[in-house]
Amino acid sequence: AMMIDPGDREHIQDITREMAQRDARVKAVLRQEPFVLFSSIPPFSFDPFIISVTDWVEHVTLAEKMERGMGTADKREIMKSLVAIVEAINRKKIVHRDLNPRNIIITDSGESKVMNFDYAKLKGSQTVVSALVGKADTYRALELIYYKPGAVIDYHADLYSLGVIFYELLCGKPLFRTWSDKLGLNRSSAKLDLSSFDGDPRRKGELNEALQLLLHEGYPQRDEGLRRLKKWLA
Repeated sequence: AMMIDPGDREHIQDITREMAQRDARVKAVLRQEPFVLFSSIPPFSFDPFIISVTDWVEHVTLAEKMERGMGTADKREIMKSLVAIVEAINRKKIVHRDLNPRNIIITDSGESKVMNFDYAKLKGSQTVVSALVGKADTYRALELIYYKPGAVIDYHADLYSLGVIFYELLCGKPLFRTWSDKLGLNRSSAKLDLSSFDGDPRRKGELNEALQLLLHEGYPQRDEGLRRLKKWLA
């Protein structure tokens, strides 16, 4: 349920209505994909709310699954599935823009699914803004928060989010403790601390380089990071 606050300015109410409808539009484009939870009925108004109904599957969020702990093999399988999901989303010219462990679920049968496309950017469809100005979430790429007019916002933003999520998945701790930590990493060439990851020590260097590139400000570097990560996962 998304509340339309009658006390908000009219354009804010319009933005809220647009966000409530966008999830359904994006799911329509992704209707053939197995990683999407579909809506049985379109969003409807129940003043002052817009209600969306999504089909249910038994699941836990990725955030909950990480808290419970899992083996290295399970982590790798989740990473493989999320890479495939993000590539499929981006092939449809969609940028999720809000990937984080709360918006990813793991079903009881072990399938990964992505939720909450309210902030998604769909090519050819109305988008409130190109970025998400002011939404200082540590999983989001800097270009989504510190948007420069004319900047291209595309699938590279989702690649950055994967880098942050994968570090936390592998190491069992958030990559960033404070917002200044996030800014500092993007301005530094320091290696990530993978000491808590219990995977093959001989391949930690490959993984470190792949994650660093995914977290780079440059788009070509993120593409290279994805290529190296897929090689590491193979």
